[in-house]
Amino acid sequence: MGTNPYSAHWFRSFCVTVPPEWTRLDVEGLSALLPFSEFGEVLDIGCGTGRVAGPLADLGYHVTGIDSSPEAIATAKRLHPNASFIEVDQRDLDQIPSEAFDSCLVLWHSFGYFTSYENELVLNGIRRRLRLGGRVVFDLFNPEYARLHTGKQQSRGLDVISAETSIREDRLTSTIDYIDGHRDRIEFQIYEPAVFTEICRASGLQVTQVLSNWKPVDHVSREHVRYQMVLEAIEA
Repeated sequence: MGTNPYSAHWFRSFCVTVPPEWTRLDVEGLSALLPFSEFGEVLDIGCGTGRVAGPLADLGYHVTGIDSSPEAIATAKRLHPNASFIEVDQRDLDQIPSEAFDSCLVLWHSFGYFTSYENELVLNGIRRRLRLGGRVVFDLFNPEYARLHTGKQQSRGLDVISAETSIREDRLTSTIDYIDGHRDRIEFQIYEPAVFTEICRASGLQVTQVLSNWKPVDHVSREHVRYQMVLEAIEA
């Protein structure tokens, strides 16, 4: 598994197609969960081109975005000069030149790319970078929904011919073919909410709220494409 599963092709094809309304809802949901007065110092892990980091910085948050894609970081710096962006692998969070953050974002399932052991090390790194009582918001694909929607989709628009997803045990693989012959194969671990709760707790992160579409839910059902989990940094 590489240090960054998303190619320049992916960023050019998919980031530009995210509807502005989706970004607005993400930013509104996050700002409600992370009031600036308490959680103003933000670390955005897997920030991509700064789709969320930039608007949060516009609201006054002090945002540091990290990504292991040099192309994405270069674009983020150009588009959002009011936030800070660093090319860093999420397994190396101790390289970030900053004190503890108030909050951390891991959006659009920017997690689970590595082995189970390495993924847990990422969680440990997140806990180390958060102050005690700090919050992390994960936005994750729902395995129950994903298992019902595997297979190939034709013509995703722009320069994408097809995208095919498959699931084996707890890992999802997405194969994307582009019109110029380039192919991306992206693989990551997917988590049932109960399982994710347990591994986070072992890293010193305790669940305080579960949401879908930024609205609290009692249960993540098969209708929910993604779910959000809010966790608090506690004493390990």
